[in-house]
Amino acid sequence: MLVEAVRAMVLDVAADLPPTAVAVTERAELSASGTTVAFEMQPRTPGAARVELTPDDGDTVFVAIGEHGWLEVFFGEHEWSELIPAVRDLVSAAVEGRVRERRWSRRGRVSGARTELLEGTRWRAVGDAGRVRLRRSNRADVHRCVPWAFTDS
Repeated sequence: MLVEAVRAMVLDVAADLPPTAVAVTERAELSASGTTVAFEMQPRTPGAARVELTPDDGDTVFVAIGEHGWLEVFFGEHEWSELIPAVRDLVSAAVEGRVRERRWSRRGRVSGARTELLEGTRWRAVGDAGRVRLRRSNRADVHRCVPWAFTDS
């Protein structure tokens, strides 16, 4: 049931965009509970954040945003009705260009990343930055993603 809810949300978001703004693909994925479906939303605009959603176990959706950011969205069974709206908020942030990635690199390789969402005038970190060792000695850069589709306003 969660897979169908995520699929409906993905198709609804894509339908609200210009026809060539995003490519949506589905693929089978192995998960802890068996097999599930991963939904990838790849925007056609250079510099926009891609989103991949992988529902699992009926109460969890793994969300990858941008190049390196990822997080796990889950709720207890009594709060399940809040799961899809929470995931949709993350997708909407990517669509609107309210996403940036703070990436740390060491010796030319990414050693960790953190996804941040713009809420009002403040950036809020979401997800797991991973274990970035010796952050002070690592080089940090910030990449602000652009909206998936530009409108004439």
